[in-house]
This record gives sequence, C-alpha cells and structure tokens, in this order.
Amino acid sequence: MRSPHKEDFTIEVERIGTFTFGRRTKKDQFKIRGLYTQLTGGNWKEDEEGNQVYGDMEALMYCTLEVLTVVNPPGFSLADLDPLKDPDDDRLGRIFLALRQKEASFRAQPEKGGAGEGAGAGS
Repeated sequence: MRSPHKEDFTIEVERIGTFTFGRRTKKDQFKIRGLYTQLTGGNWKEDEEGNQVYGDMEALMYCTLEVLTVVNPPGFSLADLDPLKDPDDDRLGRIFLALRQKEASFRAQPEKGGAGEGAGAGS
C-alpha cells in the first residue's frame, strides 16, 4: 500500500465502498509501467505518435490500482479478486473507471470568454 499524503483523495464506488488514492505522479507512471511489465512480460508497445499501448487492459487496471491505492474499503483486496470463482466480476473495471474519472476532473478547464478575449482584433 502507498503511504498517506496530503494530496490523497477519496472515491466512493457503488456496491464496493470508499477508496483513498494518491495523486498520480510521474514516478507513479514508472512504477505502474514496471509492475505491468513484471506481470505481463512487457505486453505493450507504442503507437505511431509514440504513446504507450497496453496489450492487457486488466493488467494495467490492476497495476494502476496497486500503485495508487492508499486505503481500500473494509473487506476489499485486489489480491482477493478471483476470476475463476466469478468470471463476471467487474469490480476491477468499475474502480479503475471511477479513479480515471476523478483524475480527469483535476485537469485545468480552459477559461470561457475571459477578460480581454478578442481585444485589439480589428481595431
């Protein structure tokens, strides 16, 4: 588990509970990539623009949650997910999606019609 930090945030995932995650850093990206490579034998490549493309999305979700999770809800453990017992278990995907949506909300939104917009145009 990741150590707590002042920039941690919580997410409520329906029917699972409340998770606490650390804010993603570049160092975390390397940790996620390293764990992914370790688990999959490097099952990734780059696309035409040089962006990383993962061959096993479930492994990427698992690695991301493994690296960024500070606190799981009571009774939940990534290590206890059992695909043989319940092949239709979608908790991994639902948690990952909730995390990505929250992370997307941290991005600065472009200003709409700020002061000085168009100033000097046509004058």
